Amino acid sequence: STNTTLNTLESNSLSRTISNTSNFCLSMVVHFDTDSHTHPETSEPLEDQDFIISFTDTQSGRFGVRRSTSNALQIVGGGGFYNGTVNEGNTYIITYVLRGSGTSSVRINGNMVGTKSGMTNNVSLPNINLGGNFNEDQGLDGSMGDVVMYAGAEDTTEVDGYLAHKW
Repeated sequence: STNTTLNTLESNSLSRTISNTSNFCLSMVVHFDTDSHTHPETSEPLEDQDFIISFTDTQSGRFGVRRSTSNALQIVGGGGFYNGTVNEGNTYIITYVLRGSGTSSVRINGNMVGTKSGMTNNVSLPNINLGGNFNEDQGLDGSMGDVVMYAGAEDTTEVDGYLAHKW
């Protein structure tokens, strides 16, 4: 279903399990619009976070990737991490790898910006929201180009190269 207010693409039938022998990889082209939101009472500019992708996880709540209010990329779930800068008004190739070994990673424009260990093995990912958070009340102020999902973490360089050449 599509949430027209937040422009979130949701699938409640992803049905992907990440085990100690499998990976889930996602590479996408994301453009972050410049925020033009203001506080309704003070007219002061509001900084918001942009949710790129989120998954619900039946074991530990949620996983995902977002741009924080400080323009850092963050893995949501398991405590998160902040590395790499994604500024509003720009377009990036962002690759998210959830590894069955328990370590997630994020790449920006082909460069590794950080990893997050401590993710759970045998994670069930039944749902996916592109452009929204896990409960669809916050979204992406921007747009997505291509979104490529694949299983082989060793393919991230090739997929990033394909997207860089195309865009």
